[in-house]
Amino acid sequence: MYVRARDGLHARQVGIWSAEKLTVVGRYMGIFSNGMKGKWEGLTHVELFPGPGRCVVEETGAEIPGSPLLALGTKKAFDRIVCVEADPVAYEALQRRVAAHPRGDTVRLILGNCNEVIDEVLAEVPPRHLALAFIDPEGVKGFEFATVERLTERNTDFIVLFPQNMAINRNRDKWLAASHETPLDKLLGPNWRQHPEPEVRQFMERMEGLGYRVEGSGINFSNSKGFRLYYQLFASRSSTGINFWKRITARPPDAQMRMF
Repeated sequence: MYVRARDGLHARQVGIWSAEKLTVVGRYMGIFSNGMKGKWEGLTHVELFPGPGRCVVEETGAEIPGSPLLALGTKKAFDRIVCVEADPVAYEALQRRVAAHPRGDTVRLILGNCNEVIDEVLAEVPPRHLALAFIDPEGVKGFEFATVERLTERNTDFIVLFPQNMAINRNRDKWLAASHETPLDKLLGPNWRQHPEPEVRQFMERMEGLGYRVEGSGINFSNSKGFRLYYQLFASRSSTGINFWKRITARPPDAQMRMF
């Protein structure tokens, strides 16, 4: 849902848990860009579902920067930022916010479905760069493992918001009975129904099959009724990335922290 922000542009209305999520993501962007600057030919940040670039917290009315603007605001700059947005309304708002930012010329915006334009995305990530991809889908539709797998053709770490309770648990019975391909088939493969593990574990195992180590954040992102919404996952082939993640998630964004 979009509302108008103070700058007159569309913003995404979010719950307080989204502010907590972005706090963790912003921390990692900061430690990543600071710790890895100069160790690679360059650093690239990739956003597959960036939204309009600004959020309004429903419970408080506070305005906060979305993840693309957090990436633009790190102390040590990313060399490139690539954002793929399918919604023209969000794309236009993000485009205008990026254009107004002092580092806006480092951003490449792509209008389209990330799964359909992944070749274009990869063309923007130099092979000798270290990339950080943030994947924050609103549900499962459009979140396809083939696209994640293509990103691993570059040196890519991932932060993934896995919508176990927001989308999967609500739709599981319908998808279990479906005779057609479902969003979970595209994310977990056609045999997901035969596995006893929760879908979040199946996704983690698929990432591990690509040579990644996968960590949860240890933070419970819940709504005001205490209902857990999603899992925040980090995946890296590097022990340095894993250590960075553990450092920034050791401190909770607020009082909602409980163990993963």
